[in-house]
Amino acid sequence: MPDKQLSRPEWISAVLDAIPAEIAVLNRNAEIIYVNREWRRFAEQNEGTSACLSGANYVEICRRSAEQGDQGAADVAESIEGILNGDRRGFDCEYPCDTPGGRRWFKLLLSSTVEDGERFVIVQHIDVTERVEAEERYRLVVESVAEGIVLSDQEGRILAVNTAGENLFARTREWMLGREIEQLLPGLHAEPGMHVAYEHAGGIEGAQALNVSCFPFEDTAGRYYVWTVTDVSAERREEVNARREKMLAAESMLKAGTVVVERQVRLALIERYQKLLDAAPQAAVFEEQSRVLEQAAEFATELKRLRVDPHDFVRLHTEALTALQREAVAARSRALAEEARLLLLRILADLGSLYHREQLLAGA
Repeated sequence: MPDKQLSRPEWISAVLDAIPAEIAVLNRNAEIIYVNREWRRFAEQNEGTSACLSGANYVEICRRSAEQGDQGAADVAESIEGILNGDRRGFDCEYPCDTPGGRRWFKLLLSSTVEDGERFVIVQHIDVTERVEAEERYRLVVESVAEGIVLSDQEGRILAVNTAGENLFARTREWMLGREIEQLLPGLHAEPGMHVAYEHAGGIEGAQALNVSCFPFEDTAGRYYVWTVTDVSAERREEVNARREKMLAAESMLKAGTVVVERQVRLALIERYQKLLDAAPQAAVFEEQSRVLEQAAEFATELKRLRVDPHDFVRLHTEALTALQREAVAARSRALAEEARLLLLRILADLGSLYHREQLLAGA
């Protein structure tokens, strides 16, 4: 037995029923003459929408909603009339809808078609709740981070900025939108993967030290730049204070007579040894210990030339390591301690060997 052949109206109805969007067709009087399965299902599940079925005038329904304060409904009614009059080709908007299951978001699309000389309006309601909620979660994340985030287009015009960006630059979002990024960060130009230190003179509390990064990306609409800006002024102040503490500690040791070299030389030794200590953990990771050991041998020779004995070097070592660990995170502090122990033993051995050789030569 041959398959039953669907008539054109039956075929169109079957196609529209398969579409996962609420679809209605309006005649030239804006009356609903057809709704698909998804439209009927939504009307059955949500009290208050059952009036939007075949025979109802969709423009009148929108007008009643507009009288209750829904401006969006007034725009829809006006657009439908414009399409039926041939003054508009279409319309789209997004709107919230409170349902028994919670708030949902829909995209409304209006389009038209002409059949046998008569114009019809196609109304589609597409559920975009998942996308809107995802965008809201993303917005909350961007708004909650401590770093300033600025989005600009390829020409450098600011398109978006978060609350931290407003606070950091002491400017309102409204003031920044549409302006050039150059007005916020004079002298900086976007380069892929750029990470720079930047001095900003316009902060609320005066000059700021900023770390600025720029990340380009592209979509179908064009090329954009995301700027992340971090205020590191407090860290810079702590760094300066730490250096001051080191100098005061060195001066205190000099006054107590615990060193045998003059102040300038000792400070230079501390700084040089700190660089050696700081490089040791990284050298261990990249298997470059030989370079650090060569520098350690050179440092031991310098200590011997300055007549620094092992006891004085141990004090110097302790002071330098303590200062570095004070500024380091826990993981790096542990790595510093381990590599510093090995470095201390190596330099003490070299220093002892140098002094022993000197004694042998003197007794010869």
